[in-house]
Amino acid sequence: MDKGWHTHKEKSVVNEKKSIGKRVEKAVSKAAVTVDKGVVKIAAAKGNVAETARDISKSAKKAVDLTPEIAKRAYELYEQRGRLEGRAGHDWSQAEREIRQDAQ
Repeated sequence: MDKGWHTHKEKSVVNEKKSIGKRVEKAVSKAAVTVDKGVVKIAAAKGNVAETARDISKSAKKAVDLTPEIAKRAYELYEQRGRLEGRAGHDWSQAEREIRQDAQ
């Protein structure tokens, strides 16, 4: 009789442990799905940020690339001085200041 009660109690404990195990397994599985969804959202957000950064970078390059205009203005200054050699750096600096000031 004692043995049967013990067996019944053991069986009850085993069933309770199985039940707890199933609940833990379900909770872990649910948490894993939530984490996976979060990772996907983060990856998507990073992709959007990277894409936006690329767009901004392209726009900035377009807006900042004033080299052709500066070169043209530097050449005009060179011609205005009678095409005298030795002042290319000065002409470039002056042209750059003028063009960048106009661009603002």
